[in-house]
Amino acid sequence: MSAPSPRHALFLRAANDDLPAGGAGTQVVEAQALWPAGSGGFALVTPDAGESLLESALTDPAAGIAVGSCRGGAAVQRIDVLLSVVEAKRGLPQRRFHILAFTDGILPAPAAATFRNCSARLAGLVWDWRGLPALLGAERLQTDDGGWTEAPAQLRAATLIAARVAGLPAYALAPALSGAALADHCRRARQDGFSGCATTDPAALPVIAGVFSAG
Repeated sequence: MSAPSPRHALFLRAANDDLPAGGAGTQVVEAQALWPAGSGGFALVTPDAGESLLESALTDPAAGIAVGSCRGGAAVQRIDVLLSVVEAKRGLPQRRFHILAFTDGILPAPAAATFRNCSARLAGLVWDWRGLPALLGAERLQTDDGGWTEAPAQLRAATLIAARVAGLPAYALAPALSGAALADHCRRARQDGFSGCATTDPAALPVIAGVFSAG
């Protein structure tokens, strides 16, 4: 089963007691605007997630696994192998489940190249900047005009380049913006080459889709 064609918006829904159980350390990633109807969501897990965690995270229906803190194709390959085991146990077709790689963009040249052909399941890279303030010790990541400061801008670009070299769509997690500010942010992302944006706010989905689907 080939990966679905990319669309424009990803909705990240944080885990809580009202959501389907995804196992310890997971959150549910709703991707209904990106994936075909009825394909379900993704479970966001760390690269060292084990088979039992994937089993519990992949509720029915499910589109697949989002690998967080991903800095190279080796993590994707590892999850790919475990997904094959899960599919075999459930009597599902090979590559029923897909993979999204969430990365902060810290991708040294050798690691960035490893996303190419690392897994037929891999359907895109998502630039996730949320851990950068603590990692960099930065008091802010964005400039007054809505752009990114130097370090995150370089990491954002690294994610985009890694995705394009691998022949994959690239997505960027949008900041907590709304209305015209969000639309402007998305236009910049589109102009820079991103295929869409991810958001934790369902109200932002129409704005994102509107910008990226515009002719």
